[in-house]
Amino acid sequence: MTKAGASAQKTTKIIKRQTKHLRLQSSSFATLRSNLLLYSFGVGLAQAALISFVEKSSKVEDLERGFKSLVGGIGGSVDSLNKLQQATDNTVSKTDLLTEANNAMMLGVVKSDGEMAELFDTAQRLGQALGVDTKDAINSIVTGMGRQSKLMLDNLGIVVKSEDAYNRYAQKIGVSANELTDAQKKEAFNQEVLRVSSEMVDQLGTEYLSTGAQLQRMATATHDLSVSIGQVLTPIVHVLANAMVFLSKHFDSQKIKSYAIA
Repeated sequence: MTKAGASAQKTTKIIKRQTKHLRLQSSSFATLRSNLLLYSFGVGLAQAALISFVEKSSKVEDLERGFKSLVGGIGGSVDSLNKLQQATDNTVSKTDLLTEANNAMMLGVVKSDGEMAELFDTAQRLGQALGVDTKDAINSIVTGMGRQSKLMLDNLGIVVKSEDAYNRYAQKIGVSANELTDAQKKEAFNQEVLRVSSEMVDQLGTEYLSTGAQLQRMATATHDLSVSIGQVLTPIVHVLANAMVFLSKHFDSQKIKSYAIA
C-alpha cells in the first residue's frame, strides 16, 4: 500500500507537470495565432495603402500627360501648372486642378495659360465670397463658359444676358448681332462672363484667405503628399505586377500539363 501510494503521488506529479506544459503550449499557440492575425492585418493595411497611393499618382500621371499636350496648344509650358497653383493659392489638389485645366482647354474657354490662371483666380475669389470651395467654383465657371450654361454660372452669382453680350461683341467687331456666327456668339458670351466676373471681383476688394481656404490648403497638401508617395512606390508596383503575371502564367502552364498527363 505504501509503494502504491508513493507511485500514485509520483503519477499525480507527472500529470500536473504535463498539464502545465500543455497550458504553456496552448498559450504559445494562442500568442502565435494572435501575432499571425496582427501580421495579416498589418500586411492588409500596408497593401491597401500602397494601392491607394499608387492609384492617386497614376491618375495624376494620366492627367499630366493630357495637360502637357493641351497646354502646348495655347502657348503654355510645364511651368503653367505652377501658375495655376499660385493663382488658386494651393487650395485645389493637383488632381482636381489638372482635371479642370484640361476641361477648360478642351472646351476652348481659355486662349493662354495666363488667361486660365486669371480665370481660376476669379473663380476662387467668387467662390469664397459665396461659401463655395475652389474646386466647385472653377468647375462652375469653366462649364458655364464652355457650355454657355447660365445655371452653372449662377452658382457664383454671375448673371449674363445673351442679347447684351451679342450686341456688345458685334459692335466691337463692326457687324450686326444678327450676323454673328455660332463661334462668335460663344466668344461674345465668354467675354461677357469675364467682364461681369471681373467687375464682381473688383467689388470684393483685397483678396483674403479665410479659415475655410486654409483648411482647403491643408487638405490639398495632404492629397498631393500622397500622390508624391505613390510616385515613389510606383516602381515597386511594377515589379510586383510583373511577378504576379509570371506566377499566374506559370501555374496555368502547370495545370495544362497535369491535364495532359491525366
